[in-house]
Amino acid sequence: MPLFSIQLRNSEFYARDDEAEHDSAEAALAAGVYSAMRMATDEIARGCRNAAIEVIVEQDDGAPLLNSVVAISVSPLIVADRPIFRYL
Repeated sequence: MPLFSIQLRNSEFYARDDEAEHDSAEAALAAGVYSAMRMATDEIARGCRNAAIEVIVEQDDGAPLLNSVVAISVSPLIVADRPIFRYL
């Protein structure tokens, strides 16, 4: 199986896996997006309203192949001048 480097980064952290074995660059990107979703979810759970994480897939020699951004945003909803969670 080919080796790909998967990088995840934003203003809070940087992570890199240089030994990711996947069938294709697209499969490596999917794995990176899954990890980025989990990291973004952690940031939201800690109280951040927005989390964006860049996912970069490179060949084992460092040549860039694919990149994507995972973004999650949370905003309170207002219904009749009151937060919606009071109605749930």
